[in-house]
Amino acid sequence: MRRRVLIILDGAADRLRIDGRSPLGSARTPYLDAIARDGCTGLMTTLYDDLPRESLVAFLGMLGWDPHTYYPGGRASSELRAVPHVTLGDGDLVFRANLVRVEAGQLASFSADSIDTETARSLVADVNVALRAEFSELEMYHVGDYRTLLVARGAGLLPNQVACREPHESEGLPVQPDALIEAVDATAAPFARRLNAYLLRAASVLRDARANAVMPWGQSKSLRLPAFSRVAAFDGRAVVIGAMPFLSGVCAAGGIDYRMAGNGRPDSDFAEKARGVIDALDAGYEFVCCHVNAPDEASHLHDPALKVRCLERIDAELIKPVFQYLQASSGTDRRLMVTPDHYSNSAPTARAGTRREVHSLEPVPFAVWGGPRDQVATFDEDAARGGRYGTVPTSHLDLLDLLDIRDLAGRAVKSG
Repeated sequence: MRRRVLIILDGAADRLRIDGRSPLGSARTPYLDAIARDGCTGLMTTLYDDLPRESLVAFLGMLGWDPHTYYPGGRASSELRAVPHVTLGDGDLVFRANLVRVEAGQLASFSADSIDTETARSLVADVNVALRAEFSELEMYHVGDYRTLLVARGAGLLPNQVACREPHESEGLPVQPDALIEAVDATAAPFARRLNAYLLRAASVLRDARANAVMPWGQSKSLRLPAFSRVAAFDGRAVVIGAMPFLSGVCAAGGIDYRMAGNGRPDSDFAEKARGVIDALDAGYEFVCCHVNAPDEASHLHDPALKVRCLERIDAELIKPVFQYLQASSGTDRRLMVTPDHYSNSAPTARAGTRREVHSLEPVPFAVWGGPRDQVATFDEDAARGGRYGTVPTSHLDLLDLLDIRDLAGRAVKSG
């Protein structure tokens, strides 16, 4: 029996160094270190200078879909696939849309101060009811906490014909609700004017609420993927365990099972994620991917200390039980890989100012247990440079080979 586990620590890698150590290097992570010490380490490129620096680009490549071929222009359409009974037509666009808080003409919080799901859902309903008659082609759908989706029916544009600012990179900067969408060419100008008019009216509806504006970004067209079994040359059962809507959408598009566990915040139930991984292995899944968003969210909250605490909890509550389970599974073909999907660079102190290049292009550290070994003894960005793949980083398009996941026919195709 094969048992392949991939644990993605979203945004765990970081440029920040305090006393010479990153959050990942500062955190007490004995089980991540044990995976590195008893396995093989190195660096992996996951993002590109000609594509948005976001998790969907990294995740697609990690699971075998080349993002230059399959990236739909943004994450929104993958999140929309998780909304029941809502589909995207060929001429439609969908935006990710944060509920945000604006004060004195500046973006004060990209998450409306981590607004709770019930309050956010009610505000989305208020906007839809108030604006449905005036803007019948625009629909908002709530997907969790401050996250919503804004569908523009019949836009007739490509995602790159309009430009938006990413809310988590815009705190402290001026914002105008009627100037959030920019037309890249003349063809897109009428659409941009129409959408900005909608956003101004939405801000009017929300003016007395905790979240007093809507900020769209991450626009995309429909997501279409070939089956994971084909791109991975893998005939076993596969499942992704996570809490982010875009994961569910990718799984639906690519023919992978999906199980919800925990949430996307730093207060997630990491033990629930561990149980999900172990239960899936017990149920006969041969490839289990577990995504953990908490480190990325801690970075976007400008809280390095919170990021360190998240990593320590992940190590104790998720990595430890999964690693010990695999260690005890003698007589099986086991391999465990742990990696961030990208860098999420923290400010050195809470609210110390707006960062730039929040998601940057550096290759991330990774460790694989169950195969070859090298001499690295800890898991962090700096130690990984001394690993087997530390001098010449590998690509996330080769991740499945590092996990030795391909079946015999697929290996023959890859080598030939």
